[in-house]
Amino acid sequence: MKFFSTPPRWEEYKDFYQLTIFRYLAMWFSIVPLIAGLLSGLPDPLPINVAGNVYHISLELPFNWKILWLSSFIFLISFGLYSYKCPPFIKKYNQFSDYLAYCHDKRWMAWLIKDLFDSNVDFKKFRDRMLEKGYAEKASASFQKTNQNPIVLEKQTLVYIEVDGEVYTSAFPIKGSADEANEAERGVFWEIFGRYSSSNYACRIIIRILLLISALLFTIVLLQNIYAGLTYLAPSLKNGFTVLKGCIGSLL
Repeated sequence: MKFFSTPPRWEEYKDFYQLTIFRYLAMWFSIVPLIAGLLSGLPDPLPINVAGNVYHISLELPFNWKILWLSSFIFLISFGLYSYKCPPFIKKYNQFSDYLAYCHDKRWMAWLIKDLFDSNVDFKKFRDRMLEKGYAEKASASFQKTNQNPIVLEKQTLVYIEVDGEVYTSAFPIKGSADEANEAERGVFWEIFGRYSSSNYACRIIIRILLLISALLFTIVLLQNIYAGLTYLAPSLKNGFTVLKGCIGSLL
């Protein structure tokens, strides 16, 4: 199924978890066991004496709180998995303007490439795109690897990577005009972003499944609330329609 074969990318999950409504699920998960424990020893309905008059208040909720708690629990599991597996790069730089806000030197891109190389991502695709755009090249036969990587030079910082036994190099800022250097910085940023964004495919599928289960349980609770509300309002609505019908009849 396409729904499961194309799970959201990490930045989409980031936006999703920032929605305010889902913070209430986390709050519900925390407070419900406490409230349930406090109310478990009270009679239902609960008698309340007000100025000599006794009123009975039902403690029964119009929905199954256990289902909502389970929905919250599964949601928190998905959030924990997201927090653990989402690449720090995506959390820090959700877009290029976020990266620019840190005012990094253009040399910094070499270090980001090294971090990408050291992570478990599809680096071969990154290498191919860098070669296509002219931001990387195959190292010459005379190139000597060192213990230092990236290598800080006078005008540039050079990073080298080894893929399938071949060594490739990139240097930043690239040689050229300021506009060309800026364009290269933007282009390489989005290539790095893309590789991180599509990483951990299986984990992103698991998160989607957990969120789907949580949403289905939440929908059950929502329908229970709607049903309870309509049941409560039904007599009033019926009387209102009767009065309205009588008014229309008198006008006719």
